[in-house]
Amino acid sequence: FATASQRSYVAVVNIYAVVSFIDYFGLPTFDVLAFCRPLIFLALHHTVRREVKVVLSSIPQVLELFFLGFLLLLFFALVAIILFPITTEEGRMYFPSLLT
Repeated sequence: FATASQRSYVAVVNIYAVVSFIDYFGLPTFDVLAFCRPLIFLALHHTVRREVKVVLSSIPQVLELFFLGFLLLLFFALVAIILFPITTEEGRMYFPSLLT
């Protein structure tokens, strides 16, 4: 039985063969192999694949932090608009383009 890296290598060779075969007959192709290089790299290197899984699994927590930061910024912007309306001197000085 073949290991995962051996199966990945066979898949890469097959992709090369298919693209070369299509290109030999002059049919339009795009650079499939350049597109597949990161996937091939991940398939052949277990440690990199493990680290990518860790990064991908942390994306929901990072998005949650970005969303909370956006809400905090929005809250303080609304408080500033309420405390310094355009009719006050500070409002005219720091928020002149608020109504435009």
